[in-house]
Amino acid sequence: MPEYSYLLWIVGLTILVTVVVCIMAARVIARWTGGIRRRRGLRAECQAEHILQAAGYRIESQRPRIQSHVLIDGHRHTSALHGDLVVSKGRRTFLVEVKSGQYASATRESTRRQLLEYWLNSSYDGLMLVDSRSGTIHQVDFEYEHS
Repeated sequence: MPEYSYLLWIVGLTILVTVVVCIMAARVIARWTGGIRRRRGLRAECQAEHILQAAGYRIESQRPRIQSHVLIDGHRHTSALHGDLVVSKGRRTFLVEVKSGQYASATRESTRRQLLEYWLNSSYDGLMLVDSRSGTIHQVDFEYEHS
């Protein structure tokens, strides 16, 4: 009987150690893949700056912060939105969202919602979507009034 309880104790400890190692490995993998995405995004923004400058736009700022407001049960809540760039050409100023590949379509649901949220919460003269992979610039408008 003592051998049986000793065996159960070892099995339990092995399971516990395995679970802890799996959790730690998952965290390391998540940080690593997040870092890759972050670096890819920064490269895309840098490429977009070159694309926009070549098209005659002037970079005004990077990662602008936009205040977003929502009423929940009558209480006003504020949150921050973060665009990628602010550019100007002539007297017009644009908020720019940078995407690449399949995400660079304004008809893609998540991209369209993000752009609409910018549109409704900002007072820029317009929105632009830059596909850093193809080098294209799209002006995006919605049939809603700005805030």
